[in-house]
Amino acid sequence: MRAVLVEPNPLIADALGRQLGMGKIRYDRQDWAGLEELLREQGAEGLGYDAIVLGSVEDPARCVAALRAYQVGAAILCLLDRRCVATTVELLHAGADDVLVKPVVSAEVRARIEVARRRSRGLL
Repeated sequence: MRAVLVEPNPLIADALGRQLGMGKIRYDRQDWAGLEELLREQGAEGLGYDAIVLGSVEDPARCVAALRAYQVGAAILCLLDRRCVATTVELLHAGADDVLVKPVVSAEVRARIEVARRRSRGLL
């Protein structure tokens, strides 16, 4: 399984990266601007990621909506610093597959990515 981690804070990104690695998820780290550039250059099919994990980005709902506008079919998981029902609902309406609250455990992240991928393939 391959994911891209979008988290600007290096300490948090390192911790999340370790969690993803413990879950046997290979990942690349990217900032939002870099991911958008990759999408413009390669398109959604060219990315080759199974999941996109969005950490503390500015306006995460806009980022999720942009990913879906690019026709990205990868699972999109958003990580929040604290539970907020309004933000969770906004992210889900924008196209996120799941929303988790930090800190996260690698097994749960992997399981939620797998669930989102099964749903996208029409499997129950």
